Amino acid sequence: MKKILTGFFILFIFLNKILFGEISFQNTSENNYWNSFGFSAIFGFGVNPWEMGGNYLGHWGFVDENLNNKELFNGYQWGGSINFRITKYSDIFLNLLIGEYKVLLGKEGNVLTGPAIYDASGGQWHPDSPPLPQDIYYISKVFLSQIGVKGIYPITKFVEPYVGLGLNIASYECAFGNKDGSRAYSEILANINYGLNLSFGLYFNIIMNNKIVLKFGPYFEIGHVVTDSMEMNNWIWGGWKYHNQFLITTYYRYGITFGY
Repeated sequence: MKKILTGFFILFIFLNKILFGEISFQNTSENNYWNSFGFSAIFGFGVNPWEMGGNYLGHWGFVDENLNNKELFNGYQWGGSINFRITKYSDIFLNLLIGEYKVLLGKEGNVLTGPAIYDASGGQWHPDSPPLPQDIYYISKVFLSQIGVKGIYPITKFVEPYVGLGLNIASYECAFGNKDGSRAYSEILANINYGLNLSFGLYFNIIMNNKIVLKFGPYFEIGHVVTDSMEMNNWIWGGWKYHNQFLITTYYRYGITFGY
């Protein structure tokens, strides 16, 4: 992360130098260098750092003990952000994002082991499931709205760290299926759910005529969306009923933003 931030800073210095001449870091008191309304493109990734496989039952209540235990629930998100800068030190934001997250939970021919197998099969199978008829992934597809506020601390008008707090509103579909999500091996659950997020980031601002014409930088978010306890019918095998709180987004998300 330190190398990434250093790279952003060097790129920022270079662009300001080439496009707009000398940079002064002395004056942060100039008024209205920011835009009252702004738009940014967002590109990011998400991950839960808890490995799957081996002896780790974890969130799911079952495990493929022969699975490589480096499998992670991860994916991507992209979209746009609209913000209204109330003051020099704060803004209100609305992010609209599309995301997809997945994790491999079992390989074809292997068995799943754990208390969820007994529950899902109605007590017919325990502790192991029948051999898996295909590779099994858990996949969540989501349209994510985030609304909240940011506190901004301008080191200079060119460099602005921020901290944000927001509400996640997730319209989702989730299921077990194949790798690309084109085929479901369970009931597809669809609904809307909510969560909170805490974000940290850094704006590097390109200034022309004392106005921001471009801002870019890294961001990092903490906080996920998860469903209430739900039942998923026809889970892998016909008639099986799997119960869990289903992960909709990853717990950590990070990426870059570009805008004005």
